[in-house]
Amino acid sequence: MRPLLIAALLFASLAHAQTPAPDIAADAVSHLIATLRQQANYTFLDTEHDLFYLDGKRNNETATISETIELEGMAYTRKLQVNGKPLTGKALAHEQQLYDEAIKERRSVSDLRAKEGHTVQHNSSISFDRLTIDYTNRVIGHEPIDGHACVELLFEPKPGVSPPPTQKITLWVDVATHDVLRFDRELLVVENNLLAGTVFSHRYAPVDGVFLERQMIGDLSWNEPALHNKRIHLITTHTFTNYRRFRTTVTISPTPPAPQ
Repeated sequence: MRPLLIAALLFASLAHAQTPAPDIAADAVSHLIATLRQQANYTFLDTEHDLFYLDGKRNNETATISETIELEGMAYTRKLQVNGKPLTGKALAHEQQLYDEAIKERRSVSDLRAKEGHTVQHNSSISFDRLTIDYTNRVIGHEPIDGHACVELLFEPKPGVSPPPTQKITLWVDVATHDVLRFDRELLVVENNLLAGTVFSHRYAPVDGVFLERQMIGDLSWNEPALHNKRIHLITTHTFTNYRRFRTTVTISPTPPAPQ
């Protein structure tokens, strides 16, 4: 009986060891998508610090405070201060013009500024709900964030995917909750004039029990046509604070009957 008992215990142990663990990659992506969606329901302050380098030499430094508010049911960003001083004169008039246009056209102010060349904007081509479909993923390390044990997952484009993804993604996932505490996006090709190797790093933390973005650090490079294609290197840090949830109320009124 003893050999049979040992064999039974060994089989049970092996069966338990081979039971597949939950797919942490798919679960983490699901958590990330939920975080990105709920971010759109909040207003906040954005404190931005930019360091510009021209051909490898430090060229300029700016600090900007902007506020994202709710305007006609949509998020709207307006600039409040530059280098510690409130907007005045032409800058204030220009911001008011953007505000008026946004009301009329229901478009975000960042899109308007990008068209005028006043800011660097990257329109990501990534679709997060396809991360587990169009990308392979693997564990590349373990690193604690804010006291939370995290596993580091690298998502790389699968060969033959059409259209081919233009970025690789790294997620830092809390091993206990599967919440994404950080995710990095690195360009693999030139996109929107930004060079391959450009990285956007997003950090998340709970705010009143809700995971929201607390910081974004961008390491961007591009060749500037206005400066005879000289290489611009920008390190930008955005810190997000003063989160407030907003809600939009929609009233649907019946269409009056057509006159007889």
